[in-house]
Amino acid sequence: VRLFPTAMSTAWERFISGIVGIFIRGDRSALYNLPELPLIDLISALLLLIGVITALRYRGRTRFALLLLAVLFIAPFALLAADSPNFLAFAPILPLIALLVGIGGQTLITSVPQRARWLIGLGLVALIGYHAVATTLTLFNVWQHQPAVQTAYNARIGQIAAHLDRTAATLDTVVCTTDLMPPPDRRRLASVQILNLMLHRRNLPIRYADCDLALVLPNGGERAQIIRLESANDAEINPYLAQWFARMQMVNAVNLPADTLFTLDVNELLADRVGAFTTTAPITFAREAPGGAQVALPPLRFENNLAFLGYENTWAETYQPGAVVPLTLYWRVDGALPPDLRLFTHVLSDPASCCVAQLDTISVLPASLRPRDVFVQVVYIQLPTTIRAGEYSISIGAYQDNNDMRLTIFSEDAPRGTRLFLGGFTVEG
Repeated sequence: VRLFPTAMSTAWERFISGIVGIFIRGDRSALYNLPELPLIDLISALLLLIGVITALRYRGRTRFALLLLAVLFIAPFALLAADSPNFLAFAPILPLIALLVGIGGQTLITSVPQRARWLIGLGLVALIGYHAVATTLTLFNVWQHQPAVQTAYNARIGQIAAHLDRTAATLDTVVCTTDLMPPPDRRRLASVQILNLMLHRRNLPIRYADCDLALVLPNGGERAQIIRLESANDAEINPYLAQWFARMQMVNAVNLPADTLFTLDVNELLADRVGAFTTTAPITFAREAPGGAQVALPPLRFENNLAFLGYENTWAETYQPGAVVPLTLYWRVDGALPPDLRLFTHVLSDPASCCVAQLDTISVLPASLRPRDVFVQVVYIQLPTTIRAGEYSISIGAYQDNNDMRLTIFSEDAPRGTRLFLGGFTVEG
């Protein structure tokens, strides 16, 4: 972090901002300050000025000389810090300011007649009392309700964590967030990580999904609560998941924002939908698999406790180069899943050749899922702009990211390769 600016104009601007932050308008950051309050009030500023003058007057004395040297060497780090006034950078000079204010107060008291000193002392006590009361009221009644403070301290996630501590142990729960995976920048935490840090109860059966691209239906679609970490008003419902979101019922809960808690009960609808896949969504095994390219009837069991239930034919019959092909896939959890599970989707011109387009993804946290959970995964495949006109097929499968090993597919306990074919489409030139 650069402590000092390189340009003199920038240095002057930071210095002025630092001085203003001490006496007039403080740090605007909700993390380090009450609502833009200066570091000290005008009366304390007067005492500080008297203290500085006193220290300069008696600079020949050791205790004053050391104080002035400390100010000379430490103050620039505060006043010239980035984002000045920066109260975090002011921390080293706070003891110095307190000493100078104290020296100013002592000088003021000793400079008046003996009989009037009690009035100065009473005024200083009143000043301290006023600040104690005003700061307490501002801290607990104003500061915590500011939008900037709510954002800085993740107040929404904190409220959700308290709700989950009370309910998640007895009610199937899905937490929706677009901030699902840990970011590359380790200095920042994903929303899921922040939530887990705020939870008091450990090992709660909470499922996590990026509900822009996937949705978990716990326990085969039985009644569950759906929690949105981000505001639902800002979310765009994925059109391929809209049928499930339309079934959600908003619940107004105490101490939760109105757009946070929903309930979902789709057991019968899910059973009907999955049952229809046997006739509406044809599947074939790969031709290189044992038994060849035979028709496959879902559900199809993968190793490591994953099962493919079927798909909705959400793609069109024809596409232009560069178009996006959407797929809606249904998966079931039969036990503990590998935490590094990934799903692959390939577009092929020839089943025996390499894919012309692909996407490896998963929009749920596999380790958070429980047996009998069903998750709907929406996949968008971007076709190359250079793709040739012709017929193309779609294949899917699963693998573990740590070793790139594809999961074997079984039919009646017999291995049938590592990929399935769902159909295809035509690309027009």
